[in-house]
Amino acid sequence: MPKSVAAKRAEAELQEFLSSKPLWLQKILQLDTSSVSPDDLLKFLEYQAPDFMEMRAKYEAIIQRIPGAWKKYRQKAQKEGESALGLKKGKPGRPRDDEVAKRVQELKAEGKTGPRIQDILNKEFGESRSLHSYRMLDYARKQKK
Repeated sequence: MPKSVAAKRAEAELQEFLSSKPLWLQKILQLDTSSVSPDDLLKFLEYQAPDFMEMRAKYEAIIQRIPGAWKKYRQKAQKEGESALGLKKGKPGRPRDDEVAKRVQELKAEGKTGPRIQDILNKEFGESRSLHSYRMLDYARKQKK
């Protein structure tokens, strides 16, 4: 199943977030403690705890938007004995495409036709969706109003 636009953006944000951190900190954030050296553990112990907790909260907020990665992270946390941290389950169901639906409605308001909307959004989001899927996104949002 193809990843949603939101998951792709979250993955890019996660890569950007991790790339700005030292390797030892990346490993600890990802709960990859088996490959952390004793020197890295010393660096971690010298690190400021409030900063780390804030950073970990941000990491978890990003990874929660990537369903498969969040599930693996929670499983690792359980294995590492961190279940007391209260990691919540991911949201059930398919990730929402609110961003795409909003764009469909904007283009419709501009007077664009269905096939034209399909062409624009397939190029914009780098996907290959059918006209029907875009219509259903718009229809589903109209029903909720």
